[in-house]
Amino acid sequence: MIGYISGKIIGKSDNMLIVDVQGVGYKVYTLSDSYLKPEQSNTSFWTYLAVRETALDLYGFENKEELEMFELLLTVSGIGPKSALSVLENAQVKPLKQAIVSQNAALLTKTTGIGKKTAEKIVLELKGKITDEFTDIGDRTNTGEVFDALVSLGYSERQARSAYDKLENKDKTTEELIKEALKHIS
Repeated sequence: MIGYISGKIIGKSDNMLIVDVQGVGYKVYTLSDSYLKPEQSNTSFWTYLAVRETALDLYGFENKEELEMFELLLTVSGIGPKSALSVLENAQVKPLKQAIVSQNAALLTKTTGIGKKTAEKIVLELKGKITDEFTDIGDRTNTGEVFDALVSLGYSERQARSAYDKLENKDKTTEELIKEALKHIS
């Protein structure tokens, strides 16, 4: 099992990098943020090796939190590695956990681009498995309201998600959060 690799980026292709590790080039499927690194730069990834009948695919993440969320998504029936990577591509780990803990499947469909049934399945199957700093937000509903308000004001879902992530104190009223989020949109 390959758990971590470190090497030089020697090539880029559709949603993957080729990382040279002491003369061996590994194809690593990764999130788009990793593509911003120039070729010939050094990089490192926490990895997950997906074993299929016809292939061995390596998925790489720049931090352990992304890898752990990826592995958690794989425990949901019907979610494979490519779907899990797609979910992480469109939703950062923190808002994804918040949506799951608060059982907000609607927010999950907006931020990840997945369908309603799949979002509900993710929430249902993962709710009890996420036990960290988000366990106290189960009753919070303003997340979806803030997101919806920003989108209805004409901002893209990506801008709305980014602005919401930058909020420091999320225990304020929805109106206060919207005003603060608007300050973070560039």
